[in-house]
Amino acid sequence: MSKSFSYSILTYKHSLFLGEVLNVGILLIFPDDHLIEFRYPKKINRIKNLYADFNEALIKEYLKGFESKTRNLHNKLDKYVFGYHDLISENLLVEDASALQFESFRSGIYYTTPEEVIKRYTDLVLGDYNSDTIGTRHRITEDSLIQNIKSKIIELNPSSKSHLKFDENRILKNKHIAFKSDFYWKNGVVNYAKAVSFDVAKEATIIDKSILINGKLRQLEKTSYKNAHIDFIIQEPLNADFNDAVEEAKSILRENRIEKRIFTNWNEYSVLVANDIKQF
Repeated sequence: MSKSFSYSILTYKHSLFLGEVLNVGILLIFPDDHLIEFRYPKKINRIKNLYADFNEALIKEYLKGFESKTRNLHNKLDKYVFGYHDLISENLLVEDASALQFESFRSGIYYTTPEEVIKRYTDLVLGDYNSDTIGTRHRITEDSLIQNIKSKIIELNPSSKSHLKFDENRILKNKHIAFKSDFYWKNGVVNYAKAVSFDVAKEATIIDKSILINGKLRQLEKTSYKNAHIDFIIQEPLNADFNDAVEEAKSILRENRIEKRIFTNWNEYSVLVANDIKQF
């Protein structure tokens, strides 16, 4: 005899800006058996290797908490005969803008046992965490890129430490928009340095980033910053399949009329700054 079950995938979104989503858990409900199970990967190396600033301890605490709480919900399933959305919000996680979110429930039919369904769907949704080939490379973020540049500049020119500026004046803004450079420096003109990492998991993210930046700069074209000099230091992805997207993204960044330079080698940019930087 066939039976029905429902499941909801728990996702992790590290950044609203990047929009990248990873599966980190699955909640399965078998109403005929009064059974509810939450499964998650015991090792979340896939996320650790994608994001340098990932708070592993906090996410693991949430995942263990979900597992523990579901053990006490088996006898409460009849309360949610009209849907399980409230079960999540009342017992597990309130829906908000946090990094962890349960997706809408989906339904399925099975003819075997709940245990076999749990294993099958857990492998399907979370199987990548058992792969040695997924997420094993540390991606270079904007933060790590800026740290590399800063360290290299000071290494080449120790006196430049007092010339690199990280204060609020690095933010170009009007009443509608704010564009945050990472730091600024002077060599006769003010140069606003902005790191942009295209070393991402999804090709679409590359275009999305460039469109957002270009849109902000267009808003600054008619302001007092119209003569601003912006240096983009781009970290290109190792994935050669993304090359066309990167070239398109560079074209998008050039569409506004703000004066700019584009660098694709952070080491070469560091040498340039170390040689050209002047005291304010």
